[in-house]
Amino acid sequence: MIPNRIYPFLVACILLIPVALQAQSVKVLEWKSDCSFNSYLVQQMKEQYEERLQRFNYSLVTRQTTQHYIDSIRLKYRQLLGPIPKKSKLNATTTGVIQKENYKIEKLVFESFPNHHVTANLYLPKGQGTFPAIVFLCGHEDLAKTVTAYQKTATLFAENGFLVLIIDPVSQGERIQLYRSTGQPVGVGVESEHTLLNASSNLFGLSTPGDELWDQVRAVDYLVTRKETDTSRIGCLGNDAGGIQTIFLSAYDKRVKAKAICGYLMNRERSLELNGPSDGCAHLPNEGLLGLEMNDYLMTTVSNPLLIVAARYEGDYAGTMDASKELQKVCQSLGETNKFSLLTYDDGEGMSQPKREAVVTWFRKYFYGDTTQIREHMATMFSERELMSTKTGQVKTEFSKEVSLLHRNLLLYKSSENARKKFLRNNRQQVLSEVRKLLGINEHQFPVVSQETGTVEIHHVTFHKLIVRKNNELPLPILMVVPSGQVKKVVIWLNENGKNQIADSSALIRSYLQQNTAVLLADLRGMGETQDASLYNDPKFYNREYRNAMLSLHIGKPLPGQRVTDILSIFQFLDSDIQLRNLPLEMNASGEASMPALHAALFEKKINSLTLYNSFSTFQQLLTQPEARNSYSSVIPGVLNYYDLPDLIRMVGAKKISFAEIASETRTW
Repeated sequence: MIPNRIYPFLVACILLIPVALQAQSVKVLEWKSDCSFNSYLVQQMKEQYEERLQRFNYSLVTRQTTQHYIDSIRLKYRQLLGPIPKKSKLNATTTGVIQKENYKIEKLVFESFPNHHVTANLYLPKGQGTFPAIVFLCGHEDLAKTVTAYQKTATLFAENGFLVLIIDPVSQGERIQLYRSTGQPVGVGVESEHTLLNASSNLFGLSTPGDELWDQVRAVDYLVTRKETDTSRIGCLGNDAGGIQTIFLSAYDKRVKAKAICGYLMNRERSLELNGPSDGCAHLPNEGLLGLEMNDYLMTTVSNPLLIVAARYEGDYAGTMDASKELQKVCQSLGETNKFSLLTYDDGEGMSQPKREAVVTWFRKYFYGDTTQIREHMATMFSERELMSTKTGQVKTEFSKEVSLLHRNLLLYKSSENARKKFLRNNRQQVLSEVRKLLGINEHQFPVVSQETGTVEIHHVTFHKLIVRKNNELPLPILMVVPSGQVKKVVIWLNENGKNQIADSSALIRSYLQQNTAVLLADLRGMGETQDASLYNDPKFYNREYRNAMLSLHIGKPLPGQRVTDILSIFQFLDSDIQLRNLPLEMNASGEASMPALHAALFEKKINSLTLYNSFSTFQQLLTQPEARNSYSSVIPGVLNYYDLPDLIRMVGAKKISFAEIASETRTW
């Protein structure tokens, strides 16, 4: 018999050793299962969008039903965005001017919220009076506002009588957000920063898309302050990722009277199924749950002119066509058929010359009543340094009191402490009910059914292979061994790298059996047998299961909550067994399985002890360590407005819970 004090050391040794077993020898599921979880999520999403399609088709019956559908979209969109900041002083400053013959460029800095600076270039045409204004939103390029194609676009606008304000998006240009303690930028790149920031913000019910939207709203606020701006003629143009920002801004801010989208209008359902999620700046949690497609946002502004510039060889062109067809149907229902235009070019992403000319020509038509075809000529381009709005090249180093989005989130963590305390003063049942809602767990517990698929002998120990099934949930693969005598206890092992790693430890398994303890080893969804193949998950997103984590948030079922559902199914399975029901439970979990285990312990009083290996003990660690791998696997939207993990630990019982660490370099991701 192995003394209890030896277990942590023994387990650490086990988790340090690569799995020696052949995967097939202990495989429980009787099919190729590495894509099973994604298939499950896609089916859940398709059900949501099928319901959305039915609502949309019904909305086309009359003008009134169409308007009702549009009104419902507005409400849902505001719900997705979460809390909106209060407007503060812009404190706008012009830091330099470049004078040209037909226009000039002002280098600007303003604050979208106190001490959070936005860098921008304002192109002003030559002449007196007021001009229509364009908010120009960039794609994912590191250089942002200084990209040559964007300079050419802004110049063409300015030469044809438009003000153009180009802002650096979050994490681009002069607005890098993630810095090391040494003062050096982390340097992970635009899409990685967007994603890591989004994970952090999601914990408060916020998002990178929402933060970018607020910068853009404040950009419109700035334009309104300029005497050169005709405030009745404000438009928005976005390229690539700027296209989705244009969609979000035009749906939010009624001051935007016309918009042009170059790239990124897609069929969300189709794109998530075929290509998976993109970076964090494109995704709002619960979008699928509320049944919102990308073109739904545009439907809220069909009374204003819209130009879609599609590239035949960029992304999901078919999805763009599908979205366009729906928009045309809405325009027809509302009698706005002359407000929607679609142009297709045989090229890829980016603002190529034909697109630039087409966009400026289109805006001239709606803001000047002029249908003359605009042609581009040779224009002067400037270097990144020449167009910089700061002396140092970064707002972080320019302003001593700069509040980055990561810093903002740390401040929110502190300021939301009282809200968490207030929530925890509710009675236990109210707390449990709210936790279920945050996790996306169905209040109704469907019965479980188990199926034995065979046995496997590992180091002279015979394990039973079991599949535990529950209605509308992913089948759960389990290995189980029960001692021959009277069973006194059940130990559950949930290993982030799969059950095989524990099954291969003869010393640990035999010690349990000698103590008349039954052993249950389970692969929670997305782990072990259902772990997603690495080829579907781009390393730049810092998560080995990024597509499934993001799709889970999209459908309103956060990944931790789904794994809690799996653990609750294990408890139900044990309760259905005459020999094992009502026995004391010991649970062990590692890595990404740890937080679901802690949440599950909140719902199961029979847990006598819970040991968590390589687990964080507070969500604050996700805020202070933004580069941590797989952080999106633990994101629960809005959770820090209600509780943190220490609160759960107190509710479960601190004496029941222990933490253990294993050398991080031995872990896989």
